[in-house]
Amino acid sequence: MSQQQEQFASFQPQISAAELTQCAQREPRGVVVWSLTRGGRRIWIKRTAGIATWLGTLQAVIFIACARLLSAELTPSREIARLKGSVEAGRLLRYRRLGLAVPKVLGVAPAVIAIEDAGVPIRSELDRIDDPQLREQLVTEVMDDLIDIHRNGEWHGGAQLRNVTRHRERVHRIDFEQPYGGVLPTALLQVCDVYMLLSSALRYIGPSALERLAWRWLSTLASRERLFALRRVTTVLEGLA
Repeated sequence: MSQQQEQFASFQPQISAAELTQCAQREPRGVVVWSLTRGGRRIWIKRTAGIATWLGTLQAVIFIACARLLSAELTPSREIARLKGSVEAGRLLRYRRLGLAVPKVLGVAPAVIAIEDAGVPIRSELDRIDDPQLREQLVTEVMDDLIDIHRNGEWHGGAQLRNVTRHRERVHRIDFEQPYGGVLPTALLQVCDVYMLLSSALRYIGPSALERLAWRWLSTLASRERLFALRRVTTVLEGLA
């Protein structure tokens, strides 16, 4: 048995590949994500390849090409083992084994996956809060979750608040389709996670709160490679600004 087969040996799909394929065939090709109810619970179906995902693929290629210029002297990340060709399914299964709060994979077929519902968008909570301190507390909770992911040597790739939810009283994360594992350094991807989270939080909290969150991450996870990646990314962003 290969290493990848061993990694996914315990996966027991709740939705068959044949059923997922039929479900995808019933939806217009331009629809990337949709939900349905099964057994009284909501599940999400997502295309992972094909014409409907070409824009995400193009963005990934452009990002990889640019990030390569910043990657010298940094250690490459671990390669992502794919489940039936799906990067996202492979990452979700691995992260759940680490105890990280991500959706459960319910089924995988070529070019499509099914995952459990991950709850309410965290931005919905933030939109209902008027108190700046309470908003900062909530975004701090999101940052602590990101720190937990990074402490485990992993990364999100889509760390904006739009990809964070509340499920069973715990912060969860969605959207793990980015194919950067084994291609770009972990430290660089983690620094990009922090920038994505902070830039998306600017709508809800002020610059001083953002600075406190940045120091919270840095004081917890400072390392030579992360500091090196942080300097490079910051230099690029300052130049663009």
